[in-house]
Amino acid sequence: MTTRMSLLAAAALALAAAAPALARDDAGATPRPAGDAAAAGMTWKSPAEIIELLAADGYRVHEIETDDGVYEVEARTRGGVEVDLDIDPRTGKITFRDDD
Repeated sequence: MTTRMSLLAAAALALAAAAPALARDDAGATPRPAGDAAAAGMTWKSPAEIIELLAADGYRVHEIETDDGVYEVEARTRGGVEVDLDIDPRTGKITFRDDD
């Protein structure tokens, strides 16, 4: 059992180290970029806002995460096509689409 716990702890540490550098505003709800972008006041839209924008365009979001400074989204179109999307976190615009 201790080996399993050690493996789980190592996996959790690896995931935490791989997470992007995001800061939270005072309310703790809206992520924003750290460093120079934060100093410039470039606030990220929340995941809920991104999901709402995509829903308005006919997408049904299955998963949303941040990586390399963008939201990476797995979704389904109105027509039922599975797609992977990259979303600009400041504008909410789709910057990349890959149909599965």
